[in-house]
Amino acid sequence: MSMFERARDWLIDRTASEFNDVDLAGAVTLVDLHLAPHNFTLNLITDYDAVNEAIRRGESVDQVSGRLQFEDVSTMLGIFRVHCRNLVNRNGVSDVNQGSDDRSKAPKILAFLDALAADQWLEFNNFEPLCRHYLQVARLRGDVYSRADIQSFEHALDLSNRLETLKSDERKHAGILQGWVKVLRAIRGGVAYLKSFHFDADRFHTYVNKNCRTYQGTLAILRDYQKIREVGPAVAANFFADLGFREFCKPDAHVRKFVARLIGEPVNEQRTVEVMRRLSSESNVSVRQFDKVVFLAGSGKFYLCDRKLTGSSDERRESFVQALV
Repeated sequence: MSMFERARDWLIDRTASEFNDVDLAGAVTLVDLHLAPHNFTLNLITDYDAVNEAIRRGESVDQVSGRLQFEDVSTMLGIFRVHCRNLVNRNGVSDVNQGSDDRSKAPKILAFLDALAADQWLEFNNFEPLCRHYLQVARLRGDVYSRADIQSFEHALDLSNRLETLKSDERKHAGILQGWVKVLRAIRGGVAYLKSFHFDADRFHTYVNKNCRTYQGTLAILRDYQKIREVGPAVAANFFADLGFREFCKPDAHVRKFVARLIGEPVNEQRTVEVMRRLSSESNVSVRQFDKVVFLAGSGKFYLCDRKLTGSSDERRESFVQALV
């Protein structure tokens, strides 16, 4: 039995023991729903009750999957939406990602995206139209944005492209919340990045699929995307993983701690990815699949049905690793 299969079995057993409303078959469906490659794209699920009810009724993974909604990453707008949502799915931008347990569904980013006209975002490689749109949305959505948010957009609009070079000590006097400086910069940079593909989704997918066949090619893709201001290694890897590409894993805290515990030594992000690639290859699964099973065990979050395992991450990780070695 491969390490991935042992990891999956541990997750199924833990799920079946904790979620009393599903039987063993339901636990298998719940776990495999998250490990199915066709469900790797960033989701748009709002009705979690319907998903859980389908699992309790005994529907198959394919049947339940058919009830899920995902970003349409066959289009440039869908790719841009994943870029923006990924920017707030991290620490350091609490001004922006509050309001949802799933930070990628933070109301302040979804309201912005959902108010876009089809091609409006193509102009956002300049700060003026980007800040103007955000300001208009914020003024209309007082249920989502605070007065401090609105003032941030007003001051950002005044600064326009000078926002790119604003130093950290100048932000306090500029009247812009720090999280918004980071997010606005990265949104603008993301549009400039996608413009390099002539806003052609097929060209973008061809580029990624061609270059991600090798580890060095994958690293080159990540380095290119990390040229965007405020984008680091974990955010970059998660962007391509959330687009559904199976050759990327996110070296977040859960995955790094798992690898460090497994091999018995501290690891950085690059070492984490190298080990995860080796483990996934030995198990004959994609690195994204292996990344998923490790993330689920560490975080305990079954995000496609809004459920969470009990216990601490440390306790789960120790039990998980012991089942694998």
